[in-house]
Amino acid sequence: MAVSRWSRNSRRRLPTRLRGLIALSLVSLAASLVLRGLWGGPWLMEIKALSRIEAGNMLGPFTLALIAGPVLTGILDRCIGHRREVLAATHCLAALLLALMAAGAPHYPLSELLGVKAVPVQIDGALFVLIGIAISTQPLLYGMTRQLVDAQNAGKALSAINLAFFLGAALMQSTIGIVARIFGLPAVLLFMAATLIVGTIVFLIYTRTGRANGSRECAPRWLYSSCRLWVCPNI
Repeated sequence: MAVSRWSRNSRRRLPTRLRGLIALSLVSLAASLVLRGLWGGPWLMEIKALSRIEAGNMLGPFTLALIAGPVLTGILDRCIGHRREVLAATHCLAALLLALMAAGAPHYPLSELLGVKAVPVQIDGALFVLIGIAISTQPLLYGMTRQLVDAQNAGKALSAINLAFFLGAALMQSTIGIVARIFGLPAVLLFMAATLIVGTIVFLIYTRTGRANGSRECAPRWLYSSCRLWVCPNI
């Protein structure tokens, strides 16, 4: 009876500790995959008037940045630690860079400010590389997950994070198609930036020290309720 009661209590506590990590997982990998695989090319071809080959060449360094980013993240983690702060800062930076790229479209604020039809494509190339490096800190989510749970729940918790990565990618792909059709390509980048900001805010709320220690702090439960059912209903 005592073992059964402990197991039920453990299952109730685990999702609470993981809410912030799952919220960030839902948008982090999704933004990078959707940008690289779906909308980076159309952005460069339709907004920046590049050919298909030129757009592919422009996205090549972005791909390399996504590969190099986790390596740099590991070095940074060993040097300074503070995984929570690093994750929040890098995802906010990625959101800012996405918004800056969107603002460089024709008739958008940055283009109007610079007095050009559209920001030069070389700037977009640099922004792609910076976004790739900034958003590639996802491996730290696995490290934080392992710190938050005990050994017997580690497998379930890591599986929940892993599933959240790909569930978020699927949801963002389907949602952004509607955004692009109604509002255009700059809105796609702004939408991704907004999801990163929301995910980071929820992440920061649920990973505060008090909440990790079990305190009953207020947080927006509605943002997590759906992914709790989809990602880890049995945890």
